Amino acid sequence: TLSDADALTAGGAFDMNGNTLTVDTATFNEVGEAKYLSAGSITTDRSYDETTERDISMTVGADINIDFESPNSGMTYSHVLWLTQDGTGGRTVTIRDGSDAEATWLGTEPDWASLSPSDLTIVSVLYAPSGTLYAAEVTQ
Repeated sequence: TLSDADALTAGGAFDMNGNTLTVDTATFNEVGEAKYLSAGSITTDRSYDETTERDISMTVGADINIDFESPNSGMTYSHVLWLTQDGTGGRTVTIRDGSDAEATWLGTEPDWASLSPSDLTIVSVLYAPSGTLYAAEVTQ
């Protein structure tokens, strides 16, 4: 447990759904309460960065891109996306980095087209210090 910390520096290997992500050294600022953003129903592309709330909830109302802007060199940030399909279902979400390259999936990318109306998909997104954007589905 941390309290009143300005920054946390960590390094090592982290297991994500059987895949190993190695972080040599990462510094996490703003240790404290998680931030939450309810984005409502989304029908157009969205862009987020390290200043955006950490947990983002939205209803996916069209095929969209969610872009995560590159952090400052050597820095990292993460988000958890709570993506609910609208009344149509089957909406595709493409997660991309600041240069429009698709995220590297740890494990299997969700089969967006097979999702039914109101299905919830939880995705964890991590921008590693190497500049690689990773995504992993969080199973319920």
